Amino acid sequence: FTCWGRTYSFGGPGLLSSIKSQDMEMLAGPIQLKINGVPVPAMSCKTMSSGETGARFNVETKTESLKISADIKAEFDGFVWVNLACSPLTEKGAPIQSMTLEIPLKREHTNYFDDCQSIRDKTDLAGNKDKTIFRNLMKMPACWLGGDEIGLMLGMESLRGWRVKNKAQSMEVVPGAGEVTLRLN
Repeated sequence: FTCWGRTYSFGGPGLLSSIKSQDMEMLAGPIQLKINGVPVPAMSCKTMSSGETGARFNVETKTESLKISADIKAEFDGFVWVNLACSPLTEKGAPIQSMTLEIPLKREHTNYFDDCQSIRDKTDLAGNKDKTIFRNLMKMPACWLGGDEIGLMLGMESLRGWRVKNKAQSMEVVPGAGEVTLRLN
């Protein structure tokens, strides 16, 4: 899906396999949903509708015990709305101990982190090569990561239904040498 300065590739090895902004690839790898620490299998993508102002997609996959689907609405200005659902394949349910969404961003485009809790507090990641930053996603379910030219804003409408063991670590920013991973637990 291509729109105002952005190109998104949905499905494949992850929920999204590519995000380009101003012709620069933002992702260091696919956006992965992990259940019990294991990445879900490759996801197929179907275009449900498209028009001048946007498009709708459905991305889905199955594990041994779950059907995972994402209804995606992408708009002309780059805004993408994702509604993720997991449903058991059997009546006895599916044992889920943990669910994590991991967004690996290229280090060269990810020098700053903003947890959206203050207009003044921004975290400079340029000097942080290995110290994980923890935030409570329950306080403000949004963040921004990026650099001087491009960035990625992420927000959740609601955290209703989220069962978080450690709220203080519900969002992690994990800097590395070649990437910065945003992990939502």
